[in-house]
Amino acid sequence: MNIIIENKKLENLQGMIIPVYEDYKSTCENIEQIKEGNIFKGKVGECFYYTTNEMKYIILVGLGKYDQLKMEAFKEAVARGAKKAKELKLDKYGIKFIDAAHMCTGAIGKAIVQGLRLSTYTFNKYKTDVTNVDYNPTVYLVDVPEEKVDKLNQRLER
Repeated sequence: MNIIIENKKLENLQGMIIPVYEDYKSTCENIEQIKEGNIFKGKVGECFYYTTNEMKYIILVGLGKYDQLKMEAFKEAVARGAKKAKELKLDKYGIKFIDAAHMCTGAIGKAIVQGLRLSTYTFNKYKTDVTNVDYNPTVYLVDVPEEKVDKLNQRLER
């Protein structure tokens, strides 16, 4: 898996994973319309995807309430979105970098990387029919504030 920190143009990506808080208003109008309905609320464990004209798939993952977010729940949300991306056969997708309560930039980046790695791991040592092993997507961490890119790159290199 290739993880790249870059503000990539959306039209070059097949999909986007967007973490969504239950109690914070999103800047995206479509997400707010979905939250107003009963399809997706942003609660912990929720995952929902839809398509748009601009992008093939938008995958929303729920984080719960902003002040109650734990690193483990954040990793699980990223992993859930990455599993959905694998199910949808996306080879190049992005994950929207977000602000998280009680977590610094490095911790957010680390949680995203761990969630991605956990979601794509498969133990195939004892399997006789090993298919679909070569899933190796390119994942872009997008919307990272410019002043935090260097710090995040340093943290991820460790």
